Amino acid sequence: MKKKNILCVMMITILLGAAGQAFGQSGSQVNLGKVLVLYYSWSDSANTERVAGIIRDLTGGDMAKVEPATPFPDLAYRPMTEWVRAQQAAGNYPAIKPLGVDVGSYDFIFIGTPAWYNTLALPLVTLLRETDFRGKPVTVFGTHQGNGSKIMGDFSAQVRNARVVPGELFGHVAGDRQLESKVAAWVRGIQL
Repeated sequence: MKKKNILCVMMITILLGAAGQAFGQSGSQVNLGKVLVLYYSWSDSANTERVAGIIRDLTGGDMAKVEPATPFPDLAYRPMTEWVRAQQAAGNYPAIKPLGVDVGSYDFIFIGTPAWYNTLALPLVTLLRETDFRGKPVTVFGTHQGNGSKIMGDFSAQVRNARVVPGELFGHVAGDRQLESKVAAWVRGIQL
């Protein structure tokens, strides 16, 4: 009977440890101070929102969605991508709704974007151009289904008055069963 109890306790300990590692936590949150996670997500799959939620849970931070002041056209995927490409080519970046948070009151800011033609989503360009980050450490994370190669460079070029911390790209998010571990490894590795 004692062997069964010991074996049961060992199995529970192993399972709890594995669950904590799978989520990227070993019993504690990542301490980056007061954290804000800003993100934009257009698609129904909400890949960027999924990563933002993982970061919020890891850091105990606040989360706010960046939204255009005027909704984008209600188009199917292919016509929408053509519309986005035309907006990018013309340099048309939408006004955005107020964030509802004071970025200056946070110690660390994560900014999430889906890759639109390998770069930042239109509302995030507006956010970066219009927001003074007051010297705060700021990083970007991107989600993509193929290529987000310009996100990091374009982010660094657009963000105003921030201390840029190296970001991360997460590809094929929708089917990634190890996403939480990947996000946790990146967040835990951030050096201030």
